[in-house]
Amino acid sequence: MPVDAGALRDLIALRDRLDAKVAAAVRAYDESGLWACDGSTSMTAWLRSTVGMSSRDAGRVAARAKRLARLPVVAAAWADGVLSTGQVDAVLAAVNAKTVDRFADHEHELLPALAELAPADVTRAMRVWKAHAEAAAGLELAPDERERRLHLSPVGDEWAID
Repeated sequence: MPVDAGALRDLIALRDRLDAKVAAAVRAYDESGLWACDGSTSMTAWLRSTVGMSSRDAGRVAARAKRLARLPVVAAAWADGVLSTGQVDAVLAAVNAKTVDRFADHEHELLPALAELAPADVTRAMRVWKAHAEAAAGLELAPDERERRLHLSPVGDEWAID
């Protein structure tokens, strides 16, 4: 591997596409329930015991695969290299059980814009999307989630934390 920015960028893009294929394979294996044949109690447990993943990584890989089953456009864009792993994780962090169907209804229209953004910007865009989706669905934040929200307000040339 040459010490070159372009080569490293290409290598990481290949890893992202491989991660997408791993997620698809994990989802299929999980849905089949074959992890139980090895005495595991879940896909996450199988990834820990059979593949040697850490608990954190196994949980993240299994959860990512399960959530992507509901978002086929995101999964396909990731596998095709249109979205990076960072962008996919930013989308998945904002989409929960209450909003996944709403996002799935609009993912085809949203993906071209999200693909152009850096992962941090995808995170910001998805926070806005999530707030609108929850408002449209009439979902109320739990009291502890309201308390954890940070609000920045412009005050002259400065920003104030509310």
